[in-house]
Amino acid sequence: MGRESNLRSGGSDKIVVAAEAAIAAAAIAAAAVIVAAILAAAGEAVVIAAAEAAAIITVVL
Repeated sequence: MGRESNLRSGGSDKIVVAAEAAIAAAAIAAAAVIVAAILAAAGEAVVIAAAEAAAIITVVL
């Protein structure tokens, strides 16, 4: 019912969905940059830990 009323009143739902998608994409990109930096500066064990942390961050979002 909430979605229907939002669609009738101008579709503000679409703006919210687009904003959420943009935030998620930015967070994933930031995590990828962090992982790349760690890859460049550290050993394999740290890289594995960073990849696991990035996966956890992505799941939380």
